Amino acid sequence: MNRRGMTLIEMLVVIAILAVLSLLVFGALQSAREEARRLQCVNNLKQIGLALLAYTSRERVFPSAMEDTLRIGGRSFSRGFSPFARILPELEQHPAYNAINFQVAQTSIVVSRENRTAAAFTISTFLCPSDGGVFPPATSAMNYRVNMGSGIGAIDQELGVANYHGPFAPKAWEHPAHITDGLSNTALVSEKLRGDRDPWRFDSRRDSWCANLSRFTEMTADIAVAACARYKPSPPHFSWGGASWLLLGYNSTFYNHIVSPNAPTPDCTSADAAHGVDGLAESGIFAARSNHQALLNTATADGAVRAVSASISLNIWRALGTRAGGEASHLGF
Repeated sequence: MNRRGMTLIEMLVVIAILAVLSLLVFGALQSAREEARRLQCVNNLKQIGLALLAYTSRERVFPSAMEDTLRIGGRSFSRGFSPFARILPELEQHPAYNAINFQVAQTSIVVSRENRTAAAFTISTFLCPSDGGVFPPATSAMNYRVNMGSGIGAIDQELGVANYHGPFAPKAWEHPAHITDGLSNTALVSEKLRGDRDPWRFDSRRDSWCANLSRFTEMTADIAVAACARYKPSPPHFSWGGASWLLLGYNSTFYNHIVSPNAPTPDCTSADAAHGVDGLAESGIFAARSNHQALLNTATADGAVRAVSASISLNIWRALGTRAGGEASHLGF
């Protein structure tokens, strides 16, 4: 009896079919894993949004982006802690909250000596597993930011509140009733990728260019966009964005709605190279950014979490950034 074996061509066909099937299965597994990561990011945002609303139920206002200023030796220092530090009890993070000394000077650049213990806490709710960055060991890292509005607003140690139109502002405590655009039409918190921590290589999705925007005598959102779009491949930059949930400021816990989510225009700051690489960023473009495919998650002031397309109209995205801009009550996003 003749026994027919498998020919070389048939074997190659089988191998090719198995390879295609393997790629399909691998792709499906990767998609499933990313969807699980994205859902974890959504859950984190939901918890943060509800914690902020619980805080407003207790205190009647949203936490301030910068509380006040201390005068020490003739100099002004912000007694500034991020809004996230204030909602730790609502997130059941009592040990971290109890470790914070809210009565000391705390800048936006370096954690004060009195608060190093608090800053050593890693809060899993503040980390989005989709970030995907490769970082050295770090504590207190942050993947979420509070909305500071749609305009260029500088953190002024003395004035603090000028040109902020979001639900958070320096030296201001906004009541939910101040959000006249509608709670569902106002962003509270969005995702943001952390800095790559590489001072020698500029990652336009993660790092902020020290663009010296303060050189302009007049600064508007559109002027900033035009200036920041002219970046060179490796400009002087800040690489430690999102390094701490405790610190206030654009480099750590603020973002704005000047450009669309995941915009090709990189983040860029008011500071020049002499200061910005150390973390000074009083204003600039700080966009919401994520590693999710073509979308980004945003918590709105009604406690909902919405997936926002990266192709959203810039006018609608800017409208979502204001608390009382007078936009239409239904933005359709």
